[in-house]
Amino acid sequence: MNRVTNAAIRVQGLIISMPRPARHPEIIKRLNTNLNDKITVKPSEQGFVDLEGNFLSRHDASELALEAGQIPYRNRSNELFTEDLF
Repeated sequence: MNRVTNAAIRVQGLIISMPRPARHPEIIKRLNTNLNDKITVKPSEQGFVDLEGNFLSRHDASELALEAGQIPYRNRSNELFTEDLF
């Protein structure tokens, strides 16, 4: 069964994630330390990856996590946050 695996960001079509328990700010910080130009990641570019490596928006990740039994219910915003998973 498919499930949400890691936090991820999408920058210019490139999907970047780190192993759990890395959260979005940690991914952005690590990326910025390796670049000369600092990047700004829009909230819409923050999401998750699933077992198949697909990028999921926070909303889609929330749906998948609920279906997979990773979370007991969806929060008010219907968006998944790393704190919901780990």
